Amino acid sequence: MEILPGVLAYNQDDFRKHLLHHDLRAVASMFHVDVLDNSLFPFKSWADPSVIGRWKNLPEIELHCMVARPVQLVEAWQTNVPTLKRVIVHFEIGRSLSKVITQLRAFKLEILVAVNPSTPIDEPAQLSVDGLLIMGVEPGRSGQKFLGEPMLAKMRRAKALFPDLSLALDGGLSEANIKDISRAGVSHCVASSALWKSAYPAEAYINLHNKIS
Repeated sequence: MEILPGVLAYNQDDFRKHLLHHDLRAVASMFHVDVLDNSLFPFKSWADPSVIGRWKNLPEIELHCMVARPVQLVEAWQTNVPTLKRVIVHFEIGRSLSKVITQLRAFKLEILVAVNPSTPIDEPAQLSVDGLLIMGVEPGRSGQKFLGEPMLAKMRRAKALFPDLSLALDGGLSEANIKDISRAGVSHCVASSALWKSAYPAEAYINLHNKIS
């Protein structure tokens, strides 16, 4: 199972410090970037692609579009950030998600659809996407506690019903639950507070990996 460091920042300095963290870059090739603009969830983050794209030695990026209008956001990121590889859009945007996904296909990126803890998986998993991301916490804030067995059961059901889809988890990952999450069939997961609360994020990253080795 692959672990992606998660970047959710409210100013440019914190964003840069996390995305370009020297020691983490040595052990993680792809980073997960959360973007919120207060349109879908009541939070706003800093993640300006016109600035980020000017930085050197960027890692590969998975862009979590926690916004109501993801197509415009992805277009701005692809224009400015050459290391963008994967995008995640939320099922909760409602209005013709299928049309949004069709538009995103033009960018030639891997596409996942995210579902909130209370959202059933059946309908979003049948969309024309490459994978399903299950939120293990409510969207918008880092550091929340994993919602436990209901989320593990949701992952197991998703893997059983849709074995060809990539399955990911975002939210609440820790050394205490990473083995159970891996056993549920998750191919990659996001680690945020599990890394950034540590004085040595790269060591915390390695310790998480060791729990599933």
